[in-house]
Amino acid sequence: MSGANNAVDATALGIGATSVAGGGTGIGGNTINLSDTASTFLANSTQTFTFNLNTGTGNQVVTVNINPTASPSGLSGSAVISSFNTSLQAYGITASIGSSGALQFSGATAFTVSTLAAGAAVSASGTAVNSANFNVDTGAFSGAPITAGTETDVIQNAGGTYTLNLTSADNTVALALTAINQGLSGSGILAVADAAGTGVSLQSAGTFSVNQTASAGPGNGSVFTTTGSNPVTPASLNASNTGSALAALTALTAAIGSLGLVQGTVGAGENKLQYATNLAQSQITNYSAAESGLRDADIAAAAANLTKAQVLQQTSLAALSQANSAPQAVLSLLKNLS
Repeated sequence: MSGANNAVDATALGIGATSVAGGGTGIGGNTINLSDTASTFLANSTQTFTFNLNTGTGNQVVTVNINPTASPSGLSGSAVISSFNTSLQAYGITASIGSSGALQFSGATAFTVSTLAAGAAVSASGTAVNSANFNVDTGAFSGAPITAGTETDVIQNAGGTYTLNLTSADNTVALALTAINQGLSGSGILAVADAAGTGVSLQSAGTFSVNQTASAGPGNGSVFTTTGSNPVTPASLNASNTGSALAALTALTAAIGSLGLVQGTVGAGENKLQYATNLAQSQITNYSAAESGLRDADIAAAAANLTKAQVLQQTSLAALSQANSAPQAVLSLLKNLS
């Protein structure tokens, strides 16, 4: 029962982010239908997906290679999804097939994703930002975003107000991510590299606002390009009759099937153990009965044999007595005649 294939938690079953309220995030412009059971994908080719994600420990870059080395003829759509989930389930991201058959990703994790298609790919080239989160991009950095001075950004959510003071010391994407995540620690707002890797994406499960209250000064660049309010894209929470609800039901149906297989394995194991236990108990009973038959005396038979032996003994003594008395009588008669 060990191994990821037998795990039955929500993430392993592919329902960690299943919701009828919102669908997954798909690569823009992708029309490849993974639900087509007559087709295989990535025959003799590989497609790489690069995820920038933040689970609360800072920006991470995770590369997922979908490479059917064990099946040069290609992979089915469900096998493609399984490959993604094997790599992504540890990060709280779930891959699935959307209502249109296109690849989609979901989860509460802050993430962006990009890919370049090659050959018979599983997705078109493109990028995506986790639309299940409220998000805002800083835009691409062109060289050093701030060359001098200090940019002040005030970020607010239900938890409070957080002030970021960004300087020319934060002049790369990596440095800017570190400074922003430190400034937003405990807020529930997380910064990751944008899908292109040239800027920063702020994401949160709850709504928030971003305001640049002080720029670094004319000609000194900026991290957030807009002075004043920077618009935040709301989370996608719209369901449709053919969208999220059906995707959720499909995921739940698949999860029930997977759970049933694991339960069947557990049940078979329990039956084998029960059979072995019953067999052992039956053998113990039979061995005990046999031992009892060998060790215990049969009182009735022993009593009958004793009585028989006593009768035989007494009969023998009586016969012997009679045999001895006959010669004595003859001798007595002869004595009288003489």
